[in-house]
Amino acid sequence: GILMAREFGAKQYESLRKVVGGSTTLAIVFALLFLILGQAVAKPVLLLLNTPAQILDGSLLYLRIMFLGIPIVMAYNLLATILRSLGDGQTPLYAMIAASVTNIVLDILFVVYFGWGVEGAAIATVLSQMISALWILRFLTGKQTILRLKAENMKLIPSVILPCLGLGISSFIMISTESVLSISFTSSLAEFGGDVAVGAMTVLASINQLITMPLSGVCQGGQPLI
Repeated sequence: GILMAREFGAKQYESLRKVVGGSTTLAIVFALLFLILGQAVAKPVLLLLNTPAQILDGSLLYLRIMFLGIPIVMAYNLLATILRSLGDGQTPLYAMIAASVTNIVLDILFVVYFGWGVEGAAIATVLSQMISALWILRFLTGKQTILRLKAENMKLIPSVILPCLGLGISSFIMISTESVLSISFTSSLAEFGGDVAVGAMTVLASINQLITMPLSGVCQGGQPLI
């Protein structure tokens, strides 16, 4: 996103297309890697975390569906980043709101009415992300866009990939450490409190997100401006 915004601001549109193309290829590579890796390690990881037997099958099904949807989730994030970098912050916001509302509606439909359980919740999440990704893609492929993906711009060249990885590593480390912390909590709760304790922690984590996400949003939104 930083590289895209820099090239767009300097009106270096040819370089911008190379950054967008290279980032797209990089996202595809990682999406396929995580998809395959996720399917392979889902069950061993759940067993390693002492997942209670009564929720093991549901957890495994949820994870495998979510990992199948990784390419869609990554496509949405990439497309939203591209639009924000080009100065359009409204369309990704509307797409995110649409995804959230769609997710809630599909959750009710799949889980409550169809009785699909965690499988329905996972499918609802992936489908809502797909709708948002397609919405943003429609904006990026419109007649007025300066970004037309071409094969020659989708090469993994060091001048694009290395800065992307370098700029993204700090966010990766922060999110990874938060994930490790969450896994540690969940593992301990599963061992000493069972599935009820894990469920309670999930509810508390959701409430915590409602409190902290506005603060995080202000910080993340203010940083580019500063």
